[in-house]
Amino acid sequence: MNILVYQIGSLGDTLVTIPAYRAIRRHFGADAILTVLHNRPMDIRATPVDVLQATGLVDRFIAYDQAGGVANVIHRIFLAFRIWLRRFDAVIYLAPSKRDVKSINRDSTFFRTAGIKRLFGFHACSPVSTDREKTGPHEAMMRLDRLKQDGILSTTMDFQVPFFAVPHNEKQVVDEWLGAASYARDSSLVAICPGANQPAKLWSLDQFKELGLRILGKGNYSIVLLGGPQERIMADELIAAWGTGMNACGEFTVVGSAALLQQCKLHIGLDTGTTHLASIIGTPSVVLFAARSRKGLWTPLGKNHTLILHEVPCAGCELVTCTVPGHPCMASITVDEVWQEVKERL
Repeated sequence: MNILVYQIGSLGDTLVTIPAYRAIRRHFGADAILTVLHNRPMDIRATPVDVLQATGLVDRFIAYDQAGGVANVIHRIFLAFRIWLRRFDAVIYLAPSKRDVKSINRDSTFFRTAGIKRLFGFHACSPVSTDREKTGPHEAMMRLDRLKQDGILSTTMDFQVPFFAVPHNEKQVVDEWLGAASYARDSSLVAICPGANQPAKLWSLDQFKELGLRILGKGNYSIVLLGGPQERIMADELIAAWGTGMNACGEFTVVGSAALLQQCKLHIGLDTGTTHLASIIGTPSVVLFAARSRKGLWTPLGKNHTLILHEVPCAGCELVTCTVPGHPCMASITVDEVWQEVKERL
């Protein structure tokens, strides 16, 4: 069968959707051709292409640009025509769980207009408890539940770590970069990822500075800063404060970053794509999590991580930029608290 799979193009969304791709591939078989339709993210090095190719689960990709107003209408017309030309037998819906009924109906109408008659997963996710103290289903499970309603079933094996194998050439690129960065091979590598895609998820740079100094003072450790190009400036500031360190922000593809994380004894990060990447390849992590989302929705998959999350009265706010005085959920996480967890992992 010729199958189209729709998802959005962000890194975190792609990583938590891999269990669904495993279930889809098993359901339709090795001979099915899976084409992924995704929006083109602003960071071209963070597209889902490299990651999904590394899984071996998908075959082809169609990227589209997002726009507003009349331009968006024109884009959608041309996109529908591109899809119609491919003569897909079915389309599978892996959009975020928060899509409401109106949006899902709009999307299903679009794909039918593009000539696809069989639709899988076009269901609104079941309502979850609004109790802030209660842990609800994970985003990955909510997408799988949509597929289950149309007969595509998952198993526990779909969550087996690692989610993909890092190609040898990506490992070689990382080895060469570490050599050029004068990495001391007799030291243990610790990755710190200080950035996030939303201000409400951030921990202060001063606290990262203090944490890094404690790691460097503990023994034979080297720190590498990891993230996107937008994190290079903050990484340089941290390295200047420590007097040492390697800035890998924006240096690698997503799979290349996975190759680097595999060489790390520990990863320390926030609620962002790099943290999900560390979790699905099995790198031990200490994760500082904002309370902006429902509890349990976006926690890292896998079991090899320690999650630091403070419950506050404003939990579940969904704010992109915190407007609560003092940013309590992140500011209340102390260096001493994080250091205790890091010490145990090291």
